[in-house]
Amino acid sequence: MVHDDDNVFVAAFQGVLCLFLLEMGMTASRRLKDLKTAGPGFILFGLLAPNLFATLGIITAHTYAHLTHFHFKPGTYILFAVLCAAASYIAVPAVQRLAIPEASPTFPWPRRWA
Repeated sequence: MVHDDDNVFVAAFQGVLCLFLLEMGMTASRRLKDLKTAGPGFILFGLLAPNLFATLGIITAHTYAHLTHFHFKPGTYILFAVLCAAASYIAVPAVQRLAIPEASPTFPWPRRWA
């Protein structure tokens, strides 16, 4: 069993996570030329969607708090909004690479959404 204060596990996890994120960034940077074919719709979606999702996250959290009479601290709303806006699931690129090797890591969303 691993405890929160297990420094060996925490340090090893942070090291492996750092290497994984570095490799994922290097792979995506090699495919940056794919963005030229994306078109303005894809780029516009990338700029506007996080703002929309963050707003929906705040509205959802506030509605939940209002309906359950359990009010959150302001930091909880902000954290939930950031999670909704970012929508960066660290497992998706790895699963995508295994399932569809020819897929570009530069385009995590299907092009039809753009």
